[in-house]
Amino acid sequence: MADRRAQDWSPHLVERGGYNLEEAEKTLRAALAAGVPIAMGFDSYPEDQAASELILMVEMGMSTAAALVAATSTGAKALGLDHLIGTIEPGRLADLIVIDGDPLGDVGVLTDSDRIDLVFQLGQPVAGAAMDPSPP
Repeated sequence: MADRRAQDWSPHLVERGGYNLEEAEKTLRAALAAGVPIAMGFDSYPEDQAASELILMVEMGMSTAAALVAATSTGAKALGLDHLIGTIEPGRLADLIVIDGDPLGDVGVLTDSDRIDLVFQLGQPVAGAAMDPSPP
C-alpha cells in the first residue's frame, strides 16, 4: 500500500508502511515455522484487490498451495463457517472462479481480471469474460 500511495502520503507514513510490511513478514515466517494455521485477511484498498494479499503471502514464504488454503478452508474455519464454506463438496455454499491459468504456478493470475473467465456465486454465473456478449 505504501508503495502504491507514496505520492499521496507523507514520507513518515511511507516509512511506517514499509516497516509494518517488514514486521508482517517476520510474523508470518515465525507463524509458519511454528505450524500456526494461517487464514488470509484483507483490510486494504481497493477492496477488489484481495488476491494481492495472496501474492504477498507467497512472496513472504508461504507455498502457493498453502496461501490458497489460507484464503479458503482455513479462512472459513477462522470465521467459524467451515461447516458451510471453504471447500468444494456437496452441501457447501461456494463461490468459484474459472480462470485462464494455473494459480499454483502463478498466483498472480488471480489478480488479472482479463483472465477471469467466469465467476459463480452460489452456483450461478454472475461475471467474467465468458459472459461478455461481444465476440473475442
